[in-house]
Amino acid sequence: MNRQFLFLIIAIATLTLSTSCSTKTVYNIDQLMEVASTQVDKEVTVRGLVNHVCEHTAKKCFIVNETNELSLRINAGGDIDIFDKKLIGSTIQAVGILKEQRIEKEIIDENEKEALKNLNDEEEHDSCQAMLNNVEKMRKWMEKNNKDYYALYYVDGLRYLVID
Repeated sequence: MNRQFLFLIIAIATLTLSTSCSTKTVYNIDQLMEVASTQVDKEVTVRGLVNHVCEHTAKKCFIVNETNELSLRINAGGDIDIFDKKLIGSTIQAVGILKEQRIEKEIIDENEKEALKNLNDEEEHDSCQAMLNNVEKMRKWMEKNNKDYYALYYVDGLRYLVID
């Protein structure tokens, strides 16, 4: 009787561990950005609306959050050879390794100086203004997160599933 009880306990424990280990959090982009710094180089699952697939190679797609204010690049890799352009407008759930690219403060300062220098040029005005707006957003993020760099996050994709 003791062996049967022990076997039952081991079976329940194994089932519980295997179930809990296979449960993954599915993030939306906003949720992922809140915890991104703790998930770098880890496998993540993220869901979002595809708003762009790179035209030349189809090796990258971009998903956006519900307000279109945040986007996240997904790179082809793993089981993903390319992203079909038909994905645009679909919601996908992508699994991959979260990566971080840092833009150092010095680079941001240089971009700001260049944009300010060319701001009065009619042909350059719109792109310079866009750069200055980006610089402002980067500086706010850096201040909020107490960092001397701006972090760009992206996912090296392993696989994805079309949700709708």
